[in-house]
Amino acid sequence: MLNSNGATNNVFSPVGEDKSRRIASTNGQLPTTRGKTAFVMNSNTSKECEICNEDFSEGNHCPKVLPCSHSICTLCVEQLIAGNKMNCPFCRKAFNANSANDLGTNIGLLKLLKYVSELEISLKAAPVNMKGKRTSTLLKMYKAENKEIYDESAGRCTKAVYYIKRSIQQNSSVRESLIDVRKMIRDEIYPALEEIEQRAETHIGFLGEEIEKMQRQAKAVSRQKETIGEVEDKMQGAPDFSHIDPLLEETEEMIARTNDVMGDLKKFLIKNKETREEIEKRTKKIEDMVTAAKDSLIPAGEKQEDEIDLSSEMVAMATEEDVPKHLNISYLKEMRRPVQSSLQKGRIYAVQPQQESKRYAQITVKGDNEFCLHHLRDEPPNCEFHTVDYDDLMKEMNTAPGLTFLELGIGQDCLGRLLIRLSPPGTNKAHHFFLLCTGEKGPSYANTNCLKVLNKGDDKTEFAVFGDYEKNDGSGGKAIIPGVDWEEENQKDEYGRSWVEGLVGGKSTEATAAMFGIFLRDNPGSEMPGCFGKVEKGLEILTDALAKNPDMGKCRIVDCGIVFSM
Repeated sequence: MLNSNGATNNVFSPVGEDKSRRIASTNGQLPTTRGKTAFVMNSNTSKECEICNEDFSEGNHCPKVLPCSHSICTLCVEQLIAGNKMNCPFCRKAFNANSANDLGTNIGLLKLLKYVSELEISLKAAPVNMKGKRTSTLLKMYKAENKEIYDESAGRCTKAVYYIKRSIQQNSSVRESLIDVRKMIRDEIYPALEEIEQRAETHIGFLGEEIEKMQRQAKAVSRQKETIGEVEDKMQGAPDFSHIDPLLEETEEMIARTNDVMGDLKKFLIKNKETREEIEKRTKKIEDMVTAAKDSLIPAGEKQEDEIDLSSEMVAMATEEDVPKHLNISYLKEMRRPVQSSLQKGRIYAVQPQQESKRYAQITVKGDNEFCLHHLRDEPPNCEFHTVDYDDLMKEMNTAPGLTFLELGIGQDCLGRLLIRLSPPGTNKAHHFFLLCTGEKGPSYANTNCLKVLNKGDDKTEFAVFGDYEKNDGSGGKAIIPGVDWEEENQKDEYGRSWVEGLVGGKSTEATAAMFGIFLRDNPGSEMPGCFGKVEKGLEILTDALAKNPDMGKCRIVDCGIVFSM
């Protein structure tokens, strides 16, 4: 890689004599390799890897695309990862991968190289007088293929132009809404607020005056009461009452004035009620205006989050790059084709929010209409991934058949999966097993050991014991759901009792409710209370492991989860 001064930067040193060369530039001349000119335009169109100078091919030198769009071969990527130098050799942008398989392949470049190789072989093999004819035939074939690619690209571009135009129209609508909102605030909301404030000040002043009148009237009435009391004292023993006539007239006048004040106060209260109602109406109108303004300011993308174009034309054109970062349930259910690649690569996860963190459950494909939801983990994926809400997924998924899976392994080797059908799926013991397969309550069966094999070699009673998520030694595995009488559960009639091959379960207590046995032999005529499921597929994986590995303590459950459909 060339620095700003024209010198060569050594990113890392590939192993081998042929990989020790570096790309250099001298007076603007292109570098040569093995006597031939390499058409090095950039890292995306080079015929060979610009690190080791080896021609790209489908083997160890398969072109891998880094997140920055530069391409280098698989062997060079592996050496970068092994040397913990996970930066693009050309632009120094960091990338994250455990192996070269985590990165995409530059399929377009491989096709181009294949076409060039076929063309060269054809030209070399053809006689001199046939070269022009064969070349013409190949060119016609490439022209036809390129026309198909062009037509498809043109269709996608037409769609893109349509959505761009629609976005421009939506942005124009938002701008017009902003102008309308600003005009509404200036012409309606501000004057309405000023009017309400003025009315409130007027009525507050009027109310203050009326209160002062009432206070003066109350003092006058109090004085009149005292005067009447004095008159009554003087009237005792006085036969002549003529001198109190003026006082009675004054009292009547005072009562009339009081009635007038009370009438004015009543009118004021009625008027104040009408004003309050008017203020409430105007306030409600303003609230509606503000709500409408907020709605008009929501970006079009947010308002149309669930309005995904699911037409057959768009589904056929969609690719993995078209899958949004966060999927809603309808997208996952309806657009199976564009998410198929992401599901097969294990890049779709259900996310369960916690108080201070998140948990992640991988979703993979089992069949045409069946998915596998793996157990929840605390660690986020170490690659690019898409998400879906865990709770929304659990509401939509169909788990009525109660199908779960346990993936077994020994050391670094994966043995395969046991598919276990819960029967009946709605009972306490089956539900408890279901929750430990999903990890929804915290613990799960993942990374737990085979604890022991009881009655080993017995043709009738041999069975393997698993499930101690607490201590992994057979002394733990307490219940994760409270309030269940496990002794009573063991005796319920809905749990299977006939001892048959593949039966799952056994007697449980509060302290060991998570532990279970898988019965490996038929035992006609015998009963085993407390069983809740049966291995539907994969029992031979466990029996073969038992036959080949005397120490079954090395066997463990490496993964677990449930199978569902939507």
